[in-house]
Amino acid sequence: MRECGQCGGLWVDKETLQKICDDHEEQEAVMGLGDLKTSQPSENPTTSQRMYVPCPVCGTLMNRLNFAGCSGIVIDWCKPHGTWFDFNELPRIVDFIREGGLKKSREREKESIRSEMERMRLQEYSLAAESARLAGSRPAAHWGNEDNNFLDFLSSVWKGLKEKP
Repeated sequence: MRECGQCGGLWVDKETLQKICDDHEEQEAVMGLGDLKTSQPSENPTTSQRMYVPCPVCGTLMNRLNFAGCSGIVIDWCKPHGTWFDFNELPRIVDFIREGGLKKSREREKESIRSEMERMRLQEYSLAAESARLAGSRPAAHWGNEDNNFLDFLSSVWKGLKEKP
């Protein structure tokens, strides 16, 4: 980790951030770093004029994103290299993690995936029904061999169902 003496921000490479997110001892170390929660930067940063900042490693502008998608803490992130935390953001993120924020975020993501899968399944059924409806409106003379194979399959299923007691 590297700290900016002017604004109090921190640069954390991606491996170190992963350790902080995973390891309670690393979280303890972050929380004890020079009493970050009460220290003040030498210059007062202006958050109202927030601009994209370049990655200190590669120089490209970093993406701004809400940590874990739901923390309310917007960080600057360079996927290959690491994360820039403005003054006091890293201790706030550690608090978020300790309060179960990552677990809640994962659960929210799982639910989102389940909902999307259900939506896609319903859409697939709807499209299949529409396709069957449209296929049923065509004259039988226009049906190809593939359609007859499907009808043969349905016929064999129907016969099998009728034969069961």
